[in-house]
This record gives sequence, structure tokens and C-alpha cells, in this order.
Amino acid sequence: MKNKEDTVSKFCVPYISRTALYGVLLALVCSFFVVSCKKFTASPVHLCLVLDRPANPNHIPLYVGNALGYFKEAGIFIDIQKPTTDSTLAQLQEGTADLALASLPRVFQTIGRKGSVAVVGKLIDKPTKGFLTLKSSGLKSVQDFNGRIMGYDGAYSILPSAEVVLAKKNVQLGCRLNLETQAVNELVSKKIDIIYGALSNLEPEYLKSMGHKVHFFLAADMEMPMYDEIVVVAHSSMKRNKDMMISFQKALQKSIDFCRSKPQLAFEMYANLLHNKSRNQVMWEEISWEKTVPLLAESQQFSYERVQILADWYYENGLVGTAIAITPQFIPALTK
Repeated sequence: MKNKEDTVSKFCVPYISRTALYGVLLALVCSFFVVSCKKFTASPVHLCLVLDRPANPNHIPLYVGNALGYFKEAGIFIDIQKPTTDSTLAQLQEGTADLALASLPRVFQTIGRKGSVAVVGKLIDKPTKGFLTLKSSGLKSVQDFNGRIMGYDGAYSILPSAEVVLAKKNVQLGCRLNLETQAVNELVSKKIDIIYGALSNLEPEYLKSMGHKVHFFLAADMEMPMYDEIVVVAHSSMKRNKDMMISFQKALQKSIDFCRSKPQLAFEMYANLLHNKSRNQVMWEEISWEKTVPLLAESQQFSYERVQILADWYYENGLVGTAIAITPQFIPALTK
């Protein structure tokens, strides 16, 4: 019997005809779940996973791995949900979600506020957050930010970290505005000059698809320590179920590895699964995906040393009120 990857590859074609084939792909996905259910007798654990943003190329391994039945084979049923609040980590505290995606700096902020959360996996382990400008604004370097207006979305970015980075460059902004989801529109209309919190593989490609030329300044190139951009977070109580978390990590990495080895097939599956996206969105997301693949986590192992450096940087710069000891926040079995 051929493996499921070979079976899917026969039916996934470029996104141009994705609508016509959606029903076929959906039938295949359902058949995968039926087959995988036969591999274990216990009922799968149902977990609600809330995304950090509306579905985008950063999330492709989750959708593809779910469709291929990797999580189901591990005894876990993942219900992927789009965010309905500007604080997905708060949903863990409230019990309305079991897992949530977040940037590691945002996790530190929650821990600093005595939030009971634990990091249980990672999706993108390289920093992508930074400052986005239009080339037409004439801002060619960070020093040109002096006196300019910066917008940000408080749901996705932590403004104080931007202020620390800019202060180290002796930059004084003219104004800071929390524009939530309107930041990109305000940039295009030139009501603001800079967006903080944009991701190098997402917003620049979206703006390019609209005909805009952009500059992007990565925060990690401006004396901010390296960090994991997207991690999977659970309530700290979930660490007691160590076997389930290890199973989740293995399934997640298997999904990532599939996407790294078959990136075009993975994107075609994603485009068919999320078939309501417009043609233009799918086109720029495909370009974005090409830049996302190299950013995907190579393993689920965390370096305590690297993460501690970031935690110390947050504490030393007054971004969290107390020093954070990293070790208890991670599942030790797959951590080095």
C-alpha cells in the first residue's frame, strides 16, 4: 500500500484549480482519519489550538499535519481555531483553549504577570518581527525613524521591546499609535510612517502584491537577542501529562518535516483546505511560504541557554518585573 504522502501528491495540483478539487481532497483527508483511527484503541485527546493570527503560511504545518493524520496517529485530535481575542494566552488561563500560538517574548510577558503557562513546542524558531516602511517614505535606515509616526497592533507586538531597541539606537519617535488591524492600511495611506510587529515573511509580501516597495528592519539585527518567533503554549497544568505533550511534539515535528521536504505539495494542500482565500491572497502567500520554509523549526529541542539570554534581556531592560527562570517553563524530555 502506498503511503499517504504519495496518495495526496496524485490529487494536489496548483491552487488555480483548488476549488474544483476541494471535495476530493476533503474526502481523502477524511479517509486518512479513518485509517489512522484503527491504529489505537483509546479515544484521542481533543485539544483546541488557537492561532496567534488569522491563518497564514506560518501555520501550514499545523493544517497539513492535521490533514495527513499525524496528530490523530499520536492520539490527539487538534481543533484549529482562529483567534477571537487580542490575547490568545488569556484563553489558556480562562480554559477556553488548550493550546495557543504566541511569540516567545509575549510568553515572557505573561509569565512576568504570574500567568500559569508552559511552552510545549515550537513552529518557527527564528525571529521574524521587525519594523516595516514603504520605500516611498524615504526611510532608509533606523536613524531616519527620528520624529516619525509608528503604528503597531497591540495583539501581535509588544511596544516596550520596540522602544528598548530604538533607544539603543538613539532614536526618538514622534508618535506611537496602537492601530490594531488597521496598521497596514494606515501605512499605505501614509498616515503613519512605520509599522512595528510586522513579520519579515508576511506583511512585506502582502504589500508587494499590492504594488508597494518596502524596507524591512529585523529587530534581531538591532541588538535584540535571538528568539523563537512562534511557540506552542499550554496551561502549566498540562505538563503533568508528559506523555501527551511528547506525542504532540513528535507529531508537530513530523508535520514540519513533511513541509520542509515537500514544500510545494504542502502549500497546495493548505490552499485547498482554506479554499475561501482569494486568488490574490493565495498568490502572495505562496511567495511568503517560500520564505517561511527555512524559518520552520528544525527540531522541538529548546536551548535553555539561548532562551535564558532573551529572558535576562527582558528583565534587564525592565520589560518584565521579575527575573524568569526558564527551565520550569519547558517540557524537559525534548529540551537540551
